[in-house]
Amino acid sequence: MSKAITCACTLFGTFAACSATELQPHEVFDASGARFAWVCEEYCAPEITEGTPPLPPCNVGMPLYAWRFGRFIDIDAACTSPDGGWGASSNQSRPLACVDTSDCPQFTTCSFECRSGLCQNKDTSRFPAAVITWSDAFALCFGPIARDETIDPFSAASVQVSDAVAQSCPVGGTCTQPLPVTCLQP
Repeated sequence: MSKAITCACTLFGTFAACSATELQPHEVFDASGARFAWVCEEYCAPEITEGTPPLPPCNVGMPLYAWRFGRFIDIDAACTSPDGGWGASSNQSRPLACVDTSDCPQFTTCSFECRSGLCQNKDTSRFPAAVITWSDAFALCFGPIARDETIDPFSAASVQVSDAVAQSCPVGGTCTQPLPVTCLQP
């Protein structure tokens, strides 16, 4: 079931504060299988529901689930910051997964489609399908791992992902493909 919402969107780099424009899913799931309610009123946001992993603790600020988009729509386990924003690290971020395009939230400035089981930006001139950036590689390699296995950035799973990305991607450059078999492939 979906509902229509009108949008005003402001982009801050790759982050966005957007409400939805088109019919939206009521539930979304990330590549690790974690489920979230996708609640759209004035703006859309992921919310905890049955199947959502507990939030990790924050050293500073309050924990929350937040979202951002670029090539993928990512759900981040994040911590609020004193300036009113939030911050998250790649080990606490997972791309949204999908079965078909109706599983992918849509926005006024960006449209997403289901490709290779992930919600991916339709703007392939900005996000070419054949190019995987360092940031994309982290999303793809952390994607299939349960969130509780990477709460600690020095856990075995987190270190394995960091090693896989380091072997495939020069920092700031384009990664060699395919990524290691433990990673999702776009």
